[in-house]
Amino acid sequence: MSEATRRSPDEVGARLESGKDALLVCAYADEAKFRGARLEGAISLGTLNAKLPSLSKGAEIIFYCG
Repeated sequence: MSEATRRSPDEVGARLESGKDALLVCAYADEAKFRGARLEGAISLGTLNAKLPSLSKGAEIIFYCG
């Protein structure tokens, strides 16, 4: 596992638009908070937990909170 790296919004946008294996995840566990802070293309923390077994080892997971 890699160390967490802070990225600017521009860097995150470029990474997601590049088509590389990256996943945008809202860090709130509460679904109501997720809906209030959801960014386009983001998934909830609960959805991430359900997807973990099927994610590739090289996938970049980008967490944010609003």
